[in-house]
Amino acid sequence: IQIFQIGLPGLNKKVVWMDCGIHAREWIASAFCQYFILETYKTDPKMELMMKNMDFYVTPVLNVDGYMFSWLNETTRLWRKNRTPGPCGCTGTDLNRNFYSNWGTVGVSFDCCSQTFPGQGPVSEPEAQAVTQFVRNISDSVLAFLTIHSYGQLLLIPYGHPEVIAPNQDELVRQKHGCGADTLARSRNASLIPLFSHWARTLSRPVPQSVEEVIRQDSHSISAQVRAISLEQAIVSRMN
Repeated sequence: IQIFQIGLPGLNKKVVWMDCGIHAREWIASAFCQYFILETYKTDPKMELMMKNMDFYVTPVLNVDGYMFSWLNETTRLWRKNRTPGPCGCTGTDLNRNFYSNWGTVGVSFDCCSQTFPGQGPVSEPEAQAVTQFVRNISDSVLAFLTIHSYGQLLLIPYGHPEVIAPNQDELVRQKHGCGADTLARSRNASLIPLFSHWARTLSRPVPQSVEEVIRQDSHSISAQVRAISLEQAIVSRMN
């Protein structure tokens, strides 16, 4: 797993963590991280200012084996999990559901052939073990933790459990919705699933801002998602 450190020279700098590609088939998410590395910091004056005070740690492809497998041919294009052999003869674990935060409680299936199989235990997978150790080592400096997915047009906040909310949930919701946040009612939704970004809030020094962003498509219909995946494939192929 490659992690890029981007920033300008300085002392006692804070860290922004960004990972993409934890789900193999979400090519455009990995492309987003690559674009961020190659272009954003060169052209955006605000980024130059931020990099004087912060370092960005960017992982373009967290699920390397699964991502490479999804490129083999048309039959593997929608592969989501990693490539670890499972206990029932099927392959792969949903890495986004393999972390300590409320592991195995909501939004998972313990059928190891399922797309949402969380593994045989929390942090059972080598990818999860590697990034968990790395983030723990820098956790005192991490100011924000961003995990990028596609598609959905969602912003998912901790903790991914119907009975447990983050102490700073009101702050997180207000940052998303602005002044309108005061009129919103709490609801049960897709964020009530334990995710990698939610784990960052459980560290001994919780990361203040930890979110999963699911970048948009034109519609939530199945046909639109199929078209979006086809477009994604064309875009990434051109980039390569």
